[in-house]
Amino acid sequence: MKHAWPLLLLACGDVSAIDWRFNIEVEGVVRLEAYVFRDDCAGAPIYEARFDRDGVAGEPPVLSDGSYCFEVRAIDEVCAVVGVGQVVRELPSMDPVVVSVRAAASTPACAAADTCVDGLCVTPRAGACDGCCPTDACQGGRCTPRDPVVSIAAGRAHTCAVRGGDLWCWGSSEGNGEVGTGEAVAQVAVPVRVGDADENFERVASRFRSTCAIADGRLVCFGLDADDQLGLGPDFGASVLSPTAQSNPGIDFEQVSMGHFSGCGLARDRALYCWGYNGQGQAGPSAAATVPRPERIDGREWDAFSVGRRFVCAVRNAQLFCWGQAVYGELGAGVVETESRLPRQVVGEWRTVSAGANHACAIDTSGQLFCWGHGDATDRLGTGEDVDARGALGLDAIDRRAEPSAVDLFEVASVAAWNHTCAVHDRGRLSCFGPNVHGELGTGDRSLRRRPTRVAPSVTWRRVAAGQDHSCAVDVSGALWCWGRNDLGALGTGDRIDRDTPTRVCF
Repeated sequence: MKHAWPLLLLACGDVSAIDWRFNIEVEGVVRLEAYVFRDDCAGAPIYEARFDRDGVAGEPPVLSDGSYCFEVRAIDEVCAVVGVGQVVRELPSMDPVVVSVRAAASTPACAAADTCVDGLCVTPRAGACDGCCPTDACQGGRCTPRDPVVSIAAGRAHTCAVRGGDLWCWGSSEGNGEVGTGEAVAQVAVPVRVGDADENFERVASRFRSTCAIADGRLVCFGLDADDQLGLGPDFGASVLSPTAQSNPGIDFEQVSMGHFSGCGLARDRALYCWGYNGQGQAGPSAAATVPRPERIDGREWDAFSVGRRFVCAVRNAQLFCWGQAVYGELGAGVVETESRLPRQVVGEWRTVSAGANHACAIDTSGQLFCWGHGDATDRLGTGEDVDARGALGLDAIDRRAEPSAVDLFEVASVAAWNHTCAVHDRGRLSCFGPNVHGELGTGDRSLRRRPTRVAPSVTWRRVAAGQDHSCAVDVSGALWCWGRNDLGALGTGDRIDRDTPTRVCF
């Protein structure tokens, strides 16, 4: 049964100084991003918690009146609403879940008859929209998709998205069934629905020529499998042409990340599992060349993770650890060596991380972005990986760093890295940096950017994915936009023309 997406109904008005209450109801587990502050809610976030049907995971600090203090981010069908306040009653253990919070809103929340457009409440006007996608609704003079995109993933020359519980893919199957249509070689210029129509897809992750998606807690994978990077087991060939479920009894996955040759998934009990090519220990401490099925990394719980080209980084309790290949300093532990099969701790306190081809970027608990690893276009170490990642560290220099270096980006909500890097700010701004040969930064030109550069300032963004030479992002209405290299159809625009600015994808 497909889950109902969060619904938020509030009164419009001067929300900067009023108290407001919201209720969110969904079928199944509610996921709200929440950070807990000490005392009077002032200062930097010190604790990260989750809301689910069992209540709050972990024990946050308790205020003097016995309540918890949160920064709460809730996404409704149209607008992102951020408030700071206190939970005013205990979270119930029921299904569907209802969470009530009283807070001071910092962005508008509109009445049911209105629509929040770029932070403003507007009244719908019939016939006022131009250039909408066929499935859009016209709200407040803006084209708004009836079904928002909730997850997006970009590979080498293909892209996938989850919308309304369905999985859609497009681009090029270059001999391995990357698009998931059942064909080894295919050119798919516009999004097509793949996978079982009865499955409720929740998330998707792609990297290089492989994809895994989560459907009702199961991992469903397709594409290149020569190194067991799909985690399906040793009985499958080098290519899997259509979405195929892993057999992992008892494991209920809620997050997945793919690397070039391996993958990892986080279960709902916070256990981390990895699989695939293990030449540098990225799939675990085993000496085996490949790990054909998901194996647990260790007995501890994890909060966030990301798989790079030949390495993995993961966060638990604000501590960041990386393992695998280290020839470019991509482990962030101050070492440049062949590999580390055991996790190495990265100095600092961290919220989340994104591992790219040979570099990584992470957001610390204050919201600032840091990057390290490979930031140029040379192959001095003779690995055979001639990757153009000039400027991908965002440090105003083409360089390599073995430890986290501060990027001039603050209040960062999420980050996506491959050969280039893009980050979404708390208030919906999008910035990208790195090589820009095909317009993959979305800056309107093909010029290298060594420092973060704002993308489409008129759009408020929610999430972003970085492919090898293209990028895709979702705005606050749930509409999908892509830009960059398109000779193999990775943008889903129905042609093979590169774009250097965000272009709406209709499906």
